[in-house]
Amino acid sequence: MWQLEASGRVIGPVAAVLIDKDGTLAHSAPYLETLAAARVAACLQAVAAPQRPALRGGLKAAFGLANDGLDPMGSLAVAGRRDNLISAATCLAQAGLSWHVALDAAEAAFARAETDGTGQRQACLSAPVAGARAWLEQARSQELPCAVLSADTTAPIEAFLTRWGLRQLIHAVRGADQLPAKPEAGAVHSLAGSLGVSSGDCVVIGDSAHDIAMGRAAGVRAVIGFTGGWARPPTLPQADLLIAAWQELAINPWQG
Repeated sequence: MWQLEASGRVIGPVAAVLIDKDGTLAHSAPYLETLAAARVAACLQAVAAPQRPALRGGLKAAFGLANDGLDPMGSLAVAGRRDNLISAATCLAQAGLSWHVALDAAEAAFARAETDGTGQRQACLSAPVAGARAWLEQARSQELPCAVLSADTTAPIEAFLTRWGLRQLIHAVRGADQLPAKPEAGAVHSLAGSLGVSSGDCVVIGDSAHDIAMGRAAGVRAVIGFTGGWARPPTLPQADLLIAAWQELAINPWQG
């Protein structure tokens, strides 16, 4: 067993650490902003020109795309593809399309955005957050199991880890295409089980309220909020501990 330490706080005993990807391990904002812009542009093609300014504003608000960058608490940053697709379809329906047509148009728009070099298959272009690699290497050297639990699907997670040489530092991966999926507590239980540990002995590290609520529901040892992955730090008052950089979190053998 191990203990994690930051800001004078000791968390333990810990058997494994479950880590979010976007905004926690991966500096995803540039990629997600590009993807959002591509999705907005593709959705606009589904309506007549006079409707496009209002639709553009609605889509940007729905995705959390503001003038000063991506909202780390917005749907694109924290939710999965299906949730964002439903948001886009809702905006299209508000522009006058029937729900069936709006849903088909949103799916077609997302597909176009994802085949022009900005799609989910390009998620590996998001670089690791500063300090993440060194922290994972330290965890590996101390034999502390680390796993990735993300709202992204498994293939882009694996692509990111492989592209940046992190795969050998991660014991397991669970994406949104594996049910139960994040943010359900069952995702934590399933991932912990695959590591051979109890959920109650795990720590969840993430950058969203979904991560915190999921960890709480699963009964993990603690939930650590990570605020250093975005230009606009997320507000996470319910986290047991906040860190702004991976270097702030020390790993030591359990001394309880």
